[in-house]
Amino acid sequence: MTKRTHRTFTLALVLAGAAVLAAGCTGDSVTIPTPDGGKAVISGDKEVSTITTDQGKVTLSSENQLPEGFPKDIPIPGKAAIQASMKSEGKEGGEVYTVAYEIEQPFEETKSGVESFFKSSGYTESTRLTDEAIFLIAGKKEGLSLHFTVSKDMESDRTTNVTIVHEVNK
Repeated sequence: MTKRTHRTFTLALVLAGAAVLAAGCTGDSVTIPTPDGGKAVISGDKEVSTITTDQGKVTLSSENQLPEGFPKDIPIPGKAAIQASMKSEGKEGGEVYTVAYEIEQPFEETKSGVESFFKSSGYTESTRLTDEAIFLIAGKKEGLSLHFTVSKDMESDRTTNVTIVHEVNK
């Protein structure tokens, strides 16, 4: 399976899992055949759903919950409202954590906080994009990669959305 096909497959599983979460799955598991002849098992409850395949495992969490194992050194402000989170574990190692949160804070203040953390965290910056409504910064260090996207609420500058993607390569 190519890397692109694997990503597409994983995305499809994530969307299926999100559908299960939205439907309010309450502990039953569902097995879905996959195009490559394998199977995906989706299990969970109202708070957490897990999708398991022969390629690895994806865990989706509901609001206000960080994924298990999310690095404690990546700051999530206390007043942030977590909208969604996910942890993906590959069969051969490696993990990807994704957290999306909203914060009642102006865009520039949120951007400055993210930028300050990134500069002091030891990551070597590889990507930066800035305009009046979005800030994106990404980098790597010692087998880790980190990506922040900060976006301004276009209706008011009181709320900002942040998405963090942290990858641990094994």
